[in-house]
Amino acid sequence: MNTFTVQDIVKESPCTDYPVHYLNELWNGKKSLTAREIFNLDIPVHDREWALVRLLNPEIVAKWVSWLVSTIDIERICTGRPNEETVRALYKSAINNAYRANDNLQYLEGPVPHTRAWVVTYAIRASFEVAELVWLTQNRCLFNHTNTLLTKLVEMHEEQTKD
Repeated sequence: MNTFTVQDIVKESPCTDYPVHYLNELWNGKKSLTAREIFNLDIPVHDREWALVRLLNPEIVAKWVSWLVSTIDIERICTGRPNEETVRALYKSAINNAYRANDNLQYLEGPVPHTRAWVVTYAIRASFEVAELVWLTQNRCLFNHTNTLLTKLVEMHEEQTKD
């Protein structure tokens, strides 16, 4: 099973809320943490998502955002809302970014530089657009399942890396 060090996080340039000394505190003296342990850290869910989508295999992340977007019943959450047009446009953008993340997977083994970065970038855009959908619609169902949605990413990673 893959594990991740404080240095792995530092390489991804976290925000100033996570200086090295704080990351070391979170790791609690351990050399590395599993994806599940990162998921279980006592930090906001969006920060755990930030770390996981950058650290895990881009193929898993791309599949996860496709699954994530597919879980949204756009008709149920936005029909008749005053901001319906904005919500639909955001949803469409999330779908497009999930598609782009998956489309770029074909180049991971090829000569195209920075392909991993593109896959992750599109995946991050899609997942953040889903988070914005939750906020815009104040959809309790989606809001209450944010941890569940992130759990799915960890489960997909564990399934891929189990021995």
